[in-house]
Amino acid sequence: MAGPNAAECGLELSLEVIALLIGRVAEPPNDLVRDAMAGAVWHLIGDWFRDNRGQRPQSSLSMFTGELTYIVLAPIIGAARAMDVIVRR
Repeated sequence: MAGPNAAECGLELSLEVIALLIGRVAEPPNDLVRDAMAGAVWHLIGDWFRDNRGQRPQSSLSMFTGELTYIVLAPIIGAARAMDVIVRR
């Protein structure tokens, strides 16, 4: 597992990417929201690995780009704005 420094660096990088996407600096989420976001991302990735265990994957994780983007953006910029960013990109 990554330590607190790695998690903080990941959060800073995420906020910088979000700022590039939405054109403004985003407020960092509180600890509960951040944990929920991380849990949702890892759950989605874990399901993909579980579904492809012992076989050649029929799909790549890139098929979840929209879902992962939504999971990260929606708590910070709102659901409607997150969907706008996903559709626009």
